[in-house]
Amino acid sequence: MAPKEPTKGGKRSSKPKEPRESELKKLLLLLWDCHKASGAQIAVPAVAKHFGINHNAARLRVSRLKKKLNKIEASTKSGGQDKGEDSDKNGF
Repeated sequence: MAPKEPTKGGKRSSKPKEPRESELKKLLLLLWDCHKASGAQIAVPAVAKHFGINHNAARLRVSRLKKKLNKIEASTKSGGQDKGEDSDKNGF
């Protein structure tokens, strides 16, 4: 007897689409704003333990991350005004 072929049942679930880079940037900036608003501090020893690096290396990574996020945030805010997204500036 020949083996039975599997039947096709319904639609195949497709892989979810990856968000666009701009959407990821918006979500990252939202998370960064929440972090700053909460006043929480990043636990450098926990970062060091998670990545298996020493305390100074973890502190440097956190410092670089904060600088990059602040730079992205500043460029987004200045870029948003150029595009007319700041409606208060125009009095609307």
